[in-house]
Amino acid sequence: MSPNLTSNHQLINQQLHASELQIQLDNDTLIMHGSEEESSGCVLRGHVRLNLKEPAKFKSLTLRLTGKIRVAWSESTTSSTPQKFHKEERTIIDKQWTFLAPCRRNQLHQLAGKPHRWEFELPLPGNLPDSIENNETGNVQYRLKAVAERPTFMLNYTDKKVVRIVRHLSPTAMDYFQPMTIANEWANKLEYQISVPSKVFSEDETIPVTIRIIPKLPGIKVRYITCTLKEYITYSAGASNQFSKTEGRIVKFLRDEQFPCRDDVWEKTEMIRVPRYPHGIQFNTRNDLIRIRHKVKFTMSLINADKHISELRAALPIIICPISQRAEDNSLPAYEDALRAVPYSEPPDLYYSSGDSNAGSPTEERDMMFDPATSNRNLYEIQQEWATSLNRVPSYRTALRDRPPFPECRAALPSYESICAL
Repeated sequence: MSPNLTSNHQLINQQLHASELQIQLDNDTLIMHGSEEESSGCVLRGHVRLNLKEPAKFKSLTLRLTGKIRVAWSESTTSSTPQKFHKEERTIIDKQWTFLAPCRRNQLHQLAGKPHRWEFELPLPGNLPDSIENNETGNVQYRLKAVAERPTFMLNYTDKKVVRIVRHLSPTAMDYFQPMTIANEWANKLEYQISVPSKVFSEDETIPVTIRIIPKLPGIKVRYITCTLKEYITYSAGASNQFSKTEGRIVKFLRDEQFPCRDDVWEKTEMIRVPRYPHGIQFNTRNDLIRIRHKVKFTMSLINADKHISELRAALPIIICPISQRAEDNSLPAYEDALRAVPYSEPPDLYYSSGDSNAGSPTEERDMMFDPATSNRNLYEIQQEWATSLNRVPSYRTALRDRPPFPECRAALPSYESICAL
């Protein structure tokens, strides 16, 4: 058999075995809320599934999570000197699960011909760096690999899965979500204001940039305005990060030659579309070896009264994050927060009788419940009913769905303005 046919045969076998051994995650994209110093982390959950159509023997079954950060680039100071190559690689997490421990010599695990499942769970610390993908110079990757080791001369079963870790700003960082404006006077010729409604944007969102100009001299006209969304990536390597390299690239560019130059105030809003991650743009992040940041840069070309052309330049730093603020506001709260937010209300039967003329009042029923003369059997049954009721923990969505409406309470809340007036 030729080498090409052999390699193809092995590849087909590996693909078949990958379908028999599967890593299945509850979520392959994990979200860290807040900075590395304030984030409480997240939890990786899933299970390894081994589908066997017939009984089989195995030496071991393991699952391993590895996270690595890598940078590598070459540079030369002059044309006569050779290029210098800088490379750094660090392991940031390494965890292994053993589902079938390696056996002694000539001993194997015999598994029945049916689906087998092993669950796993791992709390991840909040200081883990975000994933950085599709970057040749530097990246951060988290990978899961499951290996079911077969007896000698038999091909092992393997499966791999990529885990993404992304970071979103904490909801308490309200300063980042406030409007941001830069204003100045330029050469005693005009006053300008450049503003955006927030400092934080996500992929596929539009950045509305409002440009406001107040001319102070007659005869000035705007020739054109350019808006550029630019990405800067800084790589570091060596002891104490003594070597570094910064790359800048244009992510989005627009040029507007139809700026309104009439009346006393000239104003227009330019729209910049944020491309999709990871091919179009990377998210803002910072770790020991890689830093990614973004700016919106402006160039305003002006025609003076004497036909002389001048240029005004400005820049606004912005943050590109994986989750839009709109999606964050519309997301479901944590399970504990959902339960905490449900107002407490007494059961209706504490206020009203059952409607039976022979039924006692709630007070009488309560007194009978704790009457020493009550039989031990009835008291025991009551206690069991209470315990059963308390143990019925509602599901996440049930807690939200069954939240009782309280329009009268909401109507009684004071307005925002009245609180501020106090």
